[in-house]
Amino acid sequence: MTLVTAISCLAVAPANAVTCYTLTDTTVSAGSSCSGAITFPDAVTAIAGNAFQNATSITSITFGPGSMLTSIGAFAFAGATSLETVTFGPDSLLNSIGAAAFSG
Repeated sequence: MTLVTAISCLAVAPANAVTCYTLTDTTVSAGSSCSGAITFPDAVTAIAGNAFQNATSITSITFGPGSMLTSIGAFAFAGATSLETVTFGPDSLLNSIGAAAFSG
């Protein structure tokens, strides 16, 4: 039942979330080509280290209410120089942010 819920969450993810980064199980990686505003699916539990490093065209990222995100890896958004807004839902489960995750 939990797997079905995760799949249905991913199916309704914004179009840019499906095409601009790699999602393996519930971990996001390899998103340096992303741009604009990104809203992550609730099923995402981790942003890998260096995942969006030097993604200079990302302007905002959102983890909405119901987000299962618990960790953001080291240098995950380092060098994302256009990133202005990071939004977490009121019930955020985030408990770990790696070194220099938002540096630069």
